Amino acid sequence: MTAVIVSGGAVPERLFEALSEALLVVACDSGAAAAVRLGLTPDIVLGDFDSISIDEAGRLAPDAEFIAHPARKDKTDTELALDVCLERGADDIIITAATGSRLDHSLANVALLGRSGARIRLMDGTNIAEVVRGRARIERRDGAFLSLLPFGGGVSGVSVSGVKYPLSGASLPVGASLGVSNEFTGRFADINVESGALLVIISRD
Repeated sequence: MTAVIVSGGAVPERLFEALSEALLVVACDSGAAAAVRLGLTPDIVLGDFDSISIDEAGRLAPDAEFIAHPARKDKTDTELALDVCLERGADDIIITAATGSRLDHSLANVALLGRSGARIRLMDGTNIAEVVRGRARIERRDGAFLSLLPFGGGVSGVSVSGVKYPLSGASLPVGASLGVSNEFTGRFADINVESGALLVIISRD
């Protein structure tokens, strides 16, 4: 089951692309307000509700399940939403509106991609990111770059084909920029990682 999380950042136009795949839509606090403005009705609204008006909540109340959390908590609303998606059986989760001016929140949301139990992608207006362990086939997007960054530690045995700058058994230590800004040459890029995890990012200018 595909689920979409609408976090509290800027809502990208490609959110509609993500929603077309989703059987479950979870909005985090101000993400629910964004959903109202876009004419969308989430299945679940989650948070401490400090960023949504009574009027907006009232418009969603007949159709959405509300899950309240205190303002002081040990997890961000986006992580709590991810927990809900996993509990409800989602195996493909798209996190949107999760990057913006707060670098701490943006990085914390990127870190959520390392959670196990589902395929988890982060999508904003110009980027799609996910963590790859083992093998993956990434479909080309016209005009997009492909970047591979070590995630959570060094990575070894990295091979990638279908790109302008292929790799074979490469090592990417923490801080390495070798895998940044590659280009697709075919419909797919095939990635293999022998040890560790890669943050794979498709970016448009």
